[in-house]
Amino acid sequence: MKVERDYNFIVESSDFGLEWENATSQEQRKGKGASTSQKSKLSMRVDAFLAAKVQEISRSALTGNSCSITINDKSAKKSDKVYLGDRVELHYVANVFDKVTPQDIPLDILYEDSDMLVINKPQGLIVHPGAGNPDGTLVNALAFRYGQTFIDEMADQCDISRPGIVHRLDKDTSGVMVIALNARAHAELSQQFQSHEEINKTYYAFCDGIFQTHQDTIECLLARDRTDRKLFTAINGQRQYIIQGGLTGKNAQAILAEVFDDPKYRAKTPTYGTSEGKFSKSQYEVVRQLPQAALVKVRIFTGRTHQIRVHMKYIGHPVIGDVLYNNKLSRFPGATLMLHSAILEIKHPTTGQLMKFEAPLPQRFTDFEQRLRNS
Repeated sequence: MKVERDYNFIVESSDFGLEWENATSQEQRKGKGASTSQKSKLSMRVDAFLAAKVQEISRSALTGNSCSITINDKSAKKSDKVYLGDRVELHYVANVFDKVTPQDIPLDILYEDSDMLVINKPQGLIVHPGAGNPDGTLVNALAFRYGQTFIDEMADQCDISRPGIVHRLDKDTSGVMVIALNARAHAELSQQFQSHEEINKTYYAFCDGIFQTHQDTIECLLARDRTDRKLFTAINGQRQYIIQGGLTGKNAQAILAEVFDDPKYRAKTPTYGTSEGKFSKSQYEVVRQLPQAALVKVRIFTGRTHQIRVHMKYIGHPVIGDVLYNNKLSRFPGATLMLHSAILEIKHPTTGQLMKFEAPLPQRFTDFEQRLRNS
């Protein structure tokens, strides 16, 4: 099925987030003329701008023959910059859902109505088809459960590549996940997950090591790793986390000098969605400290890719079984990713009622805790 989309946007002050607010504050302190030029110089890459505006199209999809971008009626590349007041147009063509095969895959359903489905996703279930994973996904299960009508509506009106998907859990992360069942619900739920202002997402994880600080807030910018684009990294360090990670003496001072004191790794303020990285915030609390590891409850206030996994590595306590971010896998041989989405609170897309969904800790958590206690 071929889908064509045309989008038109004007770059507004709100698109620059805190950068605009900071310029405004300087204007108020120093006089209007002091930062007017600073505001006029604020910019961002057009692919970052479009990715924030059009949730169903990824930045990587903005390259190639499927997309054409213009800025102020002039052809543009995805790396070109946009400024306040610029007019941005995007024409997108894609072949979608041609290979989505309905498959009778059992789902653990927590809630279902005409607007949304809430499931307890098992570990190992991939959310949508992709390279190397053409079937056996949640989307294949949705195609079987709701039929071609559901697929066609999603393709025609909202998500053009992942029908009903408004947020994701990684393949090896289990727990609560919500799926939109019509275009209107998709738009409303997508907005909730994009803003993160009125939702509550709480996870449980087993994390490596003995925690010295049992409750804390982690705030940093997350950006793609420069050496491996599949990974993400924290790009503005904080001294307390470096020390807490177990580094002392000359090693700690060397890392502080390289990471914390180097301006290129330390952003002055959170810059939502800029090329320097995206602001991220999590709060964690140690539920039970056990030999070699701890059960930790984590609430996230932003929804960045791999956020908890990067944050826990950042403070020196990577998630057990994390093959991407934990280089101590040999300490717990055979352990799979110990990360579970336990609680999700959202507003119903039609009634606006606040709803809370919970998925109990899976058996692998019980088994791993017993393993720790017996060690």
